[in-house]
Amino acid sequence: MDRQKAIAKMKKKLEKMFAKRLKQREANKKTFTPPRYDDVFFEGLAYLDSIDSPPEFDKVVNEKFWELI
Repeated sequence: MDRQKAIAKMKKKLEKMFAKRLKQREANKKTFTPPRYDDVFFEGLAYLDSIDSPPEFDKVVNEKFWELI
């Protein structure tokens, strides 16, 4: 149960991170270019590297990434 809560919490954090990053890019209309999802994805990977994530969470991250594209 705790593990599922942790996965859900991390998923929320990632959603916020993705949304924040995309918002930042859209806010700067002068130099706005379409979002490069590889940048966002690699930021997510860097975040995951900084924490000790269970394999199930990596699966959730991968699913979330493909939903965003």
